[in-house]
Amino acid sequence: MTKKEQEIHARWANSIPSNRDTGDPCYREEWYLEQCGNCRHWISLEGPLGADWGVCSNGDSTLDGHVMFEHDGCDSFETATGASDGKDDVLGPTECTPPRGDDHRSRNTIL
Repeated sequence: MTKKEQEIHARWANSIPSNRDTGDPCYREEWYLEQCGNCRHWISLEGPLGADWGVCSNGDSTLDGHVMFEHDGCDSFETATGASDGKDDVLGPTECTPPRGDDHRSRNTIL
């Protein structure tokens, strides 16, 4: 990644609100398998930034048209063709209430 691409990555990582933060103690195990990068509506960006960043193209998602980090996710997730559905890998529900996911829709869109 070039210095410019590294700067973009850092800026986006620090400025685009996360819908689901893997560091949150309420992060549910099944969400690891329901991340944007594993969704059938994920469109990766071109070039090195596409390894981590893409756009949601799911018209049923509040994230539709938004630049997203590959490890984020939403309630409108649909498993990509050939990806694991994770049913055998999920540990079970946590005691936390998941975030709503629609309380910070002020992100800029690229569409």
